[in-house]
Amino acid sequence: MAEKPEERARAEIDRLLAAAGWSVQSMSETNIHAARGVAIREFPLKTGHGFADYLLYIDAKAAGVIEAKKEGVTLTGVETQSARYAQGLPDELPAWNRPLPFSYQSTGVETHFTNGLNPEPRSRPTFAFHRPDSLRLTAYVAEEDIPDEPLSRNKLMRTFVEMKLHRDSEAPLNSGGNTGRSPIVEGWSFEKRIATSLSLMCGAAGAMTSQHGQFAGLAESCTLAQAASKANLLQVEFDELAVVLNSLLEFDRSQQPSSFDRRRLVFSHRAFQEFFLARYILDHEEEFAGLKLPMEVTSWLDGEKVK
Repeated sequence: MAEKPEERARAEIDRLLAAAGWSVQSMSETNIHAARGVAIREFPLKTGHGFADYLLYIDAKAAGVIEAKKEGVTLTGVETQSARYAQGLPDELPAWNRPLPFSYQSTGVETHFTNGLNPEPRSRPTFAFHRPDSLRLTAYVAEEDIPDEPLSRNKLMRTFVEMKLHRDSEAPLNSGGNTGRSPIVEGWSFEKRIATSLSLMCGAAGAMTSQHGQFAGLAESCTLAQAASKANLLQVEFDELAVVLNSLLEFDRSQQPSSFDRRRLVFSHRAFQEFFLARYILDHEEEFAGLKLPMEVTSWLDGEKVK
């Protein structure tokens, strides 16, 4: 039997979501903790609101909806239906905001996006679905009530990183909880702590690369010594009590070698590694001359060049 236009559209939407880093699931196999971004098909809403074609979860909290239409349908005006779905989330479910802040209308060929956190939300054409990290940053900045003009993806990330580093650098050594850590050396100024933390993360991202022919690949981890050797503000020798890593870059808890500088570092999320690698490349272009970079890195790199 020939595939119906609606089925073709949803199959393409599934593919586009997966390509953007979403875990696409049906209601019968739902696990909102399976990934940072989860898209659940045919999600039942409050009485009178029907079903959302896709309900989007970010960090286990509902964040948006997708209204799917067959190819050829004009998407102008469909945002009204998406807005109704965004208001129909059952009260008992956790959410970033109510009504849900993000809504898409898509045929799989054409996609529109509405950011309900903007002062004057309106539907705009978009090339593809946003990655969960991008929407998470948008929600975070709005949650912190940062007054600013509409932020680019790169500016959102820079804002998030800077806020996190400033907040973490005020945490005392060895304090518990999820406050994170920044490199803290006794007697250092606040500004030097932040600059050193940024340098360490750029160095780690630079160290977590490997060359495969003409392609630059991303490694999962590197040693503290390797990161320090590529960081502009750090020396290779470390005292275990002198450096405390923040929550964007962490020690790999699964590996605890006896030598401190051989301990391995991991980024708490791949997006941070890609972002800081782009920043590292801007200062070390000669290391990557002629190499083809992953698309996720070049997108951050292009954004960093246009500030």
